[in-house]
Amino acid sequence: MSQLSDSEVKIIEAAKQVFLEKGLENAKMRDIADTAGISRTALNYYYRTKENLFYKIIEEILEGIIPHFESLLSKDTLSFQERLLGIIDVYADFLSRNNAVPRFVMMEMQRHPQTLFDFINTNQKVKEYLQLIHAMLDREAEEKSIKQLPMEELVTLFYGLLFVPYLVDPFIQEFFLNEKSKIEAYHRNHLENMKQVLLLFLSVKSLNQTVN
Repeated sequence: MSQLSDSEVKIIEAAKQVFLEKGLENAKMRDIADTAGISRTALNYYYRTKENLFYKIIEEILEGIIPHFESLLSKDTLSFQERLLGIIDVYADFLSRNNAVPRFVMMEMQRHPQTLFDFINTNQKVKEYLQLIHAMLDREAEEKSIKQLPMEELVTLFYGLLFVPYLVDPFIQEFFLNEKSKIEAYHRNHLENMKQVLLLFLSVKSLNQTVN
């Protein structure tokens, strides 16, 4: 985490744990202070509300991954396929180390969507990243290298493929794969399948043409 004191790092890690367990609505500042092993007064010195702390966590997450996206999207020497696969790899690497994030995002999207939307609408880095994505897709569509698709369809497919394996992990582990090495292999295989599905989905060729 960039330019944070040891106390802030401890608070943020504690908040992540509490938010993941209880969600934003049910999380209490007292819970976060207790988990961090500090007083409520000390917590208030850094963060007055849980919403501010929530925004700080999202900001820290984005600071860790968006520069990688920007680097991929700004390299003219990379093909569209290389950029897309690189973006998927960045997400996959992050989620392999933060596998509870999809569950938390989906939970908050149902309970407090406006909290997430407000952050996205006011964060300049997120706006710039989305603009780069739009520009890349529009450029590739104009050059006929990919299909022109509604953004809502692409977003649904992309994040569905990315998040669902982590959402169903407990079910998969209970009934199909009960060893860590097998779960890791399952995620690696899914990642490769996801890449193929997205490339096929965006291809200017129809599915029937591709199969034939």
